[in-house]
Amino acid sequence: MTYAHTILRNARSGNVKWTLRVALDRESYHAGDILQANVFLCVVEPVHCNGIEGYISGQEKVTWSEKATHRASGEDVYSQQNEFLNDKMIVAKPRMYGPGEYVFPVVYQLHSILPASSQLKRHPVGAMNSVHAQLSYVFHVGLNANQGVILEVEQEIVIQETELASRFLTGFGTAIPMIPVQSVVPLGGRLMATLDKPSYRPGEILRVQCRMDNDISFGGRDSITVFFRLFEDVSITVASSKRCESSRLLCEQSFQVEIDAPTIELQLELASVPNGTPVERSYCSSFVGRRHRLAVESFFPSNNDGVTAEMAVVIL
Repeated sequence: MTYAHTILRNARSGNVKWTLRVALDRESYHAGDILQANVFLCVVEPVHCNGIEGYISGQEKVTWSEKATHRASGEDVYSQQNEFLNDKMIVAKPRMYGPGEYVFPVVYQLHSILPASSQLKRHPVGAMNSVHAQLSYVFHVGLNANQGVILEVEQEIVIQETELASRFLTGFGTAIPMIPVQSVVPLGGRLMATLDKPSYRPGEILRVQCRMDNDISFGGRDSITVFFRLFEDVSITVASSKRCESSRLLCEQSFQVEIDAPTIELQLELASVPNGTPVERSYCSSFVGRRHRLAVESFFPSNNDGVTAEMAVVIL
């Protein structure tokens, strides 16, 4: 099995006598993909190997701190972890290896249902401080020689979210996020909004079609202001009675909309939040839920209250 060096992901461990290295064939994978790898053993002095074993593991871990309950000051640190995948394989059987380099190919099919690799770094989430959550996969290879020397090497495996089928959403069916708000607008007016597709990636343009009833009184104005606000909602659940939540505004933008336009398409770039960091993806795991929602809001001259349509936004 030969790989181009540009797409190899390598991990290396060893000493002056023996070296163990792992190379993956791709930078990232999706659930259900075929993972191919090469395990390289470089031998300088002869060694009797009792076998080379491999493990592919998946683990989620969350750590956080809370205000100390038994001390006047300071914080206590807590952690929870969940290993949901641990598959073992035989890479090579016991034998004597003379000087040289040996290559052992590995082919492994990832499970068809796996959560994507993810990471959350966020200071406060409710009563939790300094929250750090990570869901990761590792290919671990170990060699045990008869002299008692053990070589171990680990290589991270990146699992990406499978993209939802991209399709243009038309009409206002039940599968489309649409919220009519007739009750707060006089004369039976309402605001409806739909997304152009079911999922997005950071940096993409989010397009929203907005429609407002034409029987609303606009007080003689030619246009109104429509606001977009993108929120991130995070929840941490570490026990049935331990759940903390927080929300933050990622970005907002305003638009002037002509009143006589029955349907308007407005755009919002999912590039970065105010501090310059990229918009992070939506995901849900055994401990963490990170969701995004878009609020489309407008104020009508004939009504002091705002009219808002909210919908879930999936960021991959």
